Amino acid sequence: MNAYSLPPLISAVVFLLSGGVVYAKSRSYLKNSFAFLCFLTVVWQFSWTFLFNVRTEAQASAIIAVGYSGIVLLPVAYYHFMSSFLGVGTRYIRVHYLIGGIFLLIHLSTDYLINGQYDYFWGYYPKAGVLHPLFIAYLIGSVIMGSYLLFAAWRQTLTPKRRIQIRYFSISYVLYCLAAVDFLINYGIEFYPFGVVFIMSSVAIMAYAIVKHDIMDVNLVVKRTVYYSALLALLIAPCLPVLYLAERYLNDVPRYLTYSMLLIVVGFVFPRIKVRAAHSLENLLFGESPDYGKIFNNLSKKIAHLLPLDVLLPDAINTVAEAVSASKMAIFLVEKSGGDLVQHAQFGGGEYFPRKIPRAALRLEPWETGGAGGRCAIKVEGIAQEVRAVPVIFESELIAVILFQEAGEMKNQREEGLVLAAIANQLAVAINNSRLYENIQQLNVNLEATVQERTEKLRKAFDDLKQLTNIKNDFFNRVSHELRTP
Repeated sequence: MNAYSLPPLISAVVFLLSGGVVYAKSRSYLKNSFAFLCFLTVVWQFSWTFLFNVRTEAQASAIIAVGYSGIVLLPVAYYHFMSSFLGVGTRYIRVHYLIGGIFLLIHLSTDYLINGQYDYFWGYYPKAGVLHPLFIAYLIGSVIMGSYLLFAAWRQTLTPKRRIQIRYFSISYVLYCLAAVDFLINYGIEFYPFGVVFIMSSVAIMAYAIVKHDIMDVNLVVKRTVYYSALLALLIAPCLPVLYLAERYLNDVPRYLTYSMLLIVVGFVFPRIKVRAAHSLENLLFGESPDYGKIFNNLSKKIAHLLPLDVLLPDAINTVAEAVSASKMAIFLVEKSGGDLVQHAQFGGGEYFPRKIPRAALRLEPWETGGAGGRCAIKVEGIAQEVRAVPVIFESELIAVILFQEAGEMKNQREEGLVLAAIANQLAVAINNSRLYENIQQLNVNLEATVQERTEKLRKAFDDLKQLTNIKNDFFNRVSHELRTP
């Protein structure tokens, strides 16, 4: 295995992991088209890994037949993925599959698309046939059509989040298309096929958009796949010049010995640094995330005790604000079932939120970032800017609403949405317990007052009875005295 075959090998592994994880873990309607795109890229890159290592033209021809089958269908797969994501141009998907099928048939049955191979310094590479320019023309037309769809969708999109998604998708699309520079090699222009750099960058951008901007319904697993794949690539990259120098100047050293030593080094280092390096890579790509475990632990300690609402809510609002990095936040309690909402605690100072919100003016609408239950957008009279809100629901009844203004863009909308939903569930139980506690306290106060009042009444009745008894005794004494002394 020569050093030139390692970049396509790394690329194939990354795409294999990305496509497999998305297909297995995602619930998105995009998972099939994305997995198909990754599969074709894996076929292409794995084939080139073997192609750069074979020594006979017969072996090269067989591998090229397999590898170029993936390349022929790549424009079809990317158009399918793009049109499904944008929701436009889907009626042309079958046309693209038909065209791709025709080119695939030509490739497998004739030499009109690929006619032999070149023997370059890194290994064999396909040689363009007579119909290859026609395939390039179709590829260019597909790229132009895809670019038009992206531009039209971006202009028609009203929500900022959707525009951000399209922006990252466009960057990933452009990077993937730049890998077409490798087609020049099919025409005898000799340079190492560095298109692998563009497709690796493309999948990195796509993974970033998937995790941070919810393009597909996956998160933690994809994030870890990206982290560890990138880390493994960073460890292997320095090995490439070592392998190149070994092949060039250490001809007496067996090749397998060089490879074995490098694999041992990578295998020894990777398990020992993957956790810390993944955390550093996460902070670099997505910004430092809050320690949700610590946040939940602090909140659990606060709500584990029966506290009055005027003590519980300020502590809880500070914890929630830390979880979402909010600049302004307030919690409103429903006065009674279906009643108005009254502010009980706030974070960030000032009078950003009104003190009271009429129930009729409260309109909870689906939060455009989507993805997790309990997240919504709210529009209320008296609030100048759009804010986010989390309804606090206990036994299907709205008992409170948390309103907040973000300090910046949410670093990871899906995770933070799940955290908000979980905090809201805990807070609903805590608020209900506090109200029950306050009701019990009030009942105790009322009971004490009632007992004291009744005790006073009994004492007064006793005093009245005692006075009557004294009057009776005095009367009997007088009568008895009169009878004894007439």
